[in-house]
Amino acid sequence: MRRRGCDGRRVPRHGYRGEEPAGVPVAAVPAAAHTAREGSGVAASLPQLRLAQLVGLWQRQKAVAKPRPVDGRPLKVDPDARAAYETLRSSSRTWAAREQELERLAPQAALLLEDLFYAFFTPRVELNPDTSPAFHWNFAILAALLPSDAYRRLRAKTVGDPVTAALASLHMVEQLCTPERLPSAVRRALWSAWQATDLAALRLPLRARPDAERLEHPGQYVVLRALDGAAQALAMDERLRSTWGLQPGVRSAHAFDDVHGLLAAVRALPGFVELTDALERFARLLRPAPARGRQRPGHGYKRLVGLTWGGDLDRVVPEEAAKLHDTDLEDLFREAYEHRRMWQERYEGDPRRAAGPIVCCMDTSRSMNAAAALGLQRFLWAKGVGLALLDVARRGNRTFLGLCFAGEQDLAAFEFTPGSWRPQDALEMARCDFDGGTHFQAPLREALGFLQRHRRPGEPGHLVFITDGDAPLPASFAMEFRAAKAAAGFQMISVFIDGFHPDLRALSDYTFTVRADRMDSWERAVADMARRLT
Repeated sequence: MRRRGCDGRRVPRHGYRGEEPAGVPVAAVPAAAHTAREGSGVAASLPQLRLAQLVGLWQRQKAVAKPRPVDGRPLKVDPDARAAYETLRSSSRTWAAREQELERLAPQAALLLEDLFYAFFTPRVELNPDTSPAFHWNFAILAALLPSDAYRRLRAKTVGDPVTAALASLHMVEQLCTPERLPSAVRRALWSAWQATDLAALRLPLRARPDAERLEHPGQYVVLRALDGAAQALAMDERLRSTWGLQPGVRSAHAFDDVHGLLAAVRALPGFVELTDALERFARLLRPAPARGRQRPGHGYKRLVGLTWGGDLDRVVPEEAAKLHDTDLEDLFREAYEHRRMWQERYEGDPRRAAGPIVCCMDTSRSMNAAAALGLQRFLWAKGVGLALLDVARRGNRTFLGLCFAGEQDLAAFEFTPGSWRPQDALEMARCDFDGGTHFQAPLREALGFLQRHRRPGEPGHLVFITDGDAPLPASFAMEFRAAKAAAGFQMISVFIDGFHPDLRALSDYTFTVRADRMDSWERAVADMARRLT
């Protein structure tokens, strides 16, 4: 992907771009400090936020690596599961860093992360009756967790999958090991350092922390509530991975740092819940319907691109088929087949290459801040259309150019070539934002030049122009653009939001007018657009 523009000229929108608390960066605040649900707008109290900031500074100290105990742990673990955990631990910087942060809270908190991984990953989970007293805190949590129906439902999604099991473990431990559960001596020392405004003291060992002091024992209600929160977070992870292209097979089925880092990047995107809703809605409308009748020869499965989930027995991986020969795992195979969650090979066929590049011009001027359907702002729906068109280009092996524009000097270009698509680049386009006026000539010139450079015989391109503004187009520019457009052989589709622009209409092959406050109007326009893109 090549990216141009969007280099500091962006102005934060009110309610869209977040701001960091003064004094300590947001990255220093652990995820457990955010007690509000995603997208709810409910913030934590000031004392909780300050305590979380202190914990973030304190936890990032360099800790001395200690050997992990094996005997007397609360779960009986087979060697295969232990080997899977060691592989995850040795290959993931994120996991190692989180273990060190939890080690600052209490030794058993860091080991809880490992215990939860085994509880979610291994096919058979069994408590150890000979658990050492040093691990009674971990044992109490697991004893409350394992018998619950919610745990069994969540475990059905994580068993045998190290990435999903690791994500569930992280969400669970973030719910349980909150700053409020720190030992009282540690909390007093942290508050003393805060009141003395001596943040440098947090870089030093805390003298008030006795090694014998433990975290408070959570009750059964706390454990089940944490499990419910982890299940909701994991469901959001699955949704984000599906929407933003992070499903297994796109990058790697076992690259935990890739998946976790990209999920964190999506969650750091202001308004990511609303933008994900728009992307899901429009991608579903733009996705071509299954072809009727017999498939034409030469366009079947040709290229293995990775792994995915499904219920196709012809493409199931050997590891799944091997479960049928084990009486203990046979039920897991049948359940995975019933719910279409078997690991299977993912193929892509050779496209017909009957379509050329797609260019989407998205208006991000100040007028796009106005409220639209479902109480969201116009620019969120426009970005949703642009990201859905990017998904169409990616699936169809088409070149894509996303243009965010506002004033005459406000233009950012995001180019995606077939085979080079990455979720991080889509996030960069989603973040790009301007807050100026409206100028049409710059994005139209950029789009025209791109379509001319990528012109190929028999592959017509498409230009989608989304705006709610009104900007003058000189007659000389309109004549020049119309002639160049006819020579390049592409089609132009204009989407007008609560308005109409006669000059753009004269340049366009198809126009759609959207009532910004009507969701059905957006969906109807996108569905009609899908028929013009094929």
